Amino acid sequence: FIRPDGSHVITDYEDFSGEGTKGTTNGEEAFGDASSLAAQGSRTYDMAEQLPYGTKTPKGCTFRIRGFAPDAELMSLQVFGGKAAAYTSGFVQAIQYAVEHGADVINESLGANDYPDPTTDPTRLADEAAVAAGVTVVASSGDSGVSGTIGSPASDPDVIGVGATTSLRVKAQGYGYPGWTSGNIAALSSGGTTLGNKLVDLVAPGYDGMAACTPGSRWTGCSLPTEDFGGTSQAAPFVAGAAADVIQAYKATHAGARPAPGLVKRL
Repeated sequence: FIRPDGSHVITDYEDFSGEGTKGTTNGEEAFGDASSLAAQGSRTYDMAEQLPYGTKTPKGCTFRIRGFAPDAELMSLQVFGGKAAAYTSGFVQAIQYAVEHGADVINESLGANDYPDPTTDPTRLADEAAVAAGVTVVASSGDSGVSGTIGSPASDPDVIGVGATTSLRVKAQGYGYPGWTSGNIAALSSGGTTLGNKLVDLVAPGYDGMAACTPGSRWTGCSLPTEDFGGTSQAAPFVAGAAADVIQAYKATHAGARPAPGLVKRL
């Protein structure tokens, strides 16, 4: 993503998967998260040309994509490469890197369903250390998972765990339905209750939306300049962007002081 002044939204790209930063990956998750956070809204798309399935949308239904925190600078920290699995050690290293390099907010559109859900999960421990260092951590609750239970690390009480709500306008437009219902809890969204009696902290749109995407040989998941994106993986970066906005507003009215993660979560 490029800002109108030519500066880059993503200012740092590091790999913790062991595959390097030049490898071929699906890219859908990375583009979706970055778009939800900081898409610039500088390009106009036509819905009739962007939906990847048979559509009844007439030409001229145009839209732009703007993230919740378009002024934010992003660190893109790759923990999933082209493989189907990722290493816990990579999550821990990425979290530590983000903290040590000045992140205000960490978005984690990922998770696991451990039974029981232990407080000794290394990712949870790393997130707790990040929060103790003053960094707000946001994590997706999971897309159904095991029996729909909130996944780890969203189950941690120090983390802002995010579920998904319906935003079905894309489906309605694509299939020609006359209306849609938004704002309900999405059927795919993992909910409570955890072993620690935690429910999701917040919900945000996660079924379905559009995200900016870059077609290319390196990113096999993007065949169009947009993608149909959803799940709690979409809801989490929406909330992470909102958290960045809260921090920015707080610093602007408190002589540059950054609010503690607990205060950000309450706000």
